[in-house]
Amino acid sequence: MYFYIVSCILPTSILYAQLNSNLKNFRWEISTAITPILIKNSDYELVVRKYKTKNDRLSALRLRSTIHFVAKNTNLSTSDYINLAEGPLNAKITLGIGKEFYKKIDKLLIYTGPEIIGGYYSVKLYKLDPLNVPTHYFEEGFLIGANAVLGAKYIMLPNVTIGVESMLHYHFQNFSEDGLYIEANRKNRTRILTHRVELLPLSSINLSIIF
Repeated sequence: MYFYIVSCILPTSILYAQLNSNLKNFRWEISTAITPILIKNSDYELVVRKYKTKNDRLSALRLRSTIHFVAKNTNLSTSDYINLAEGPLNAKITLGIGKEFYKKIDKLLIYTGPEIIGGYYSVKLYKLDPLNVPTHYFEEGFLIGANAVLGAKYIMLPNVTIGVESMLHYHFQNFSEDGLYIEANRKNRTRILTHRVELLPLSSINLSIIF
């Protein structure tokens, strides 16, 4: 019985000691969002982190890229019956760089930090009017903004974590649109400047490998 208890506890103790030791040796991390598997129409995301330990405090520089594909049967304010057409991209791409500051609680890593982002998107849509004439909608634009990030990771293995992230998001957007038009009678593009503040309680669920 004694040897059975020791054989159960000892590997866990060794793993926990290795975990604490590895925290100081964190160098790089590659993280990918598994949110699209769990939640429909979520962003695809890839994050690369460079860790740094100073005075036993862990921080990381992060580089994050996302791509969001426009879902079919997308509803716009201009119409309730718009579907995807063959467009140049039909997606939104963003790139962000930020800094994270960590607090360790047992096997849980909690982090906060700022992030600056930029992005581009291009969407082409169409609908069929009552006479089956295709009416198009085209929109493209650029955005720049910032995020206040709050996240948590659970260390499943010394080099594998699963985590969630939320953020307060702000961006300034410069985009142009053609509105609804028939190809033979295309309107001139309208350029629009706008901004947006958004709270994202669950912006991503991610799986990471640290090395």
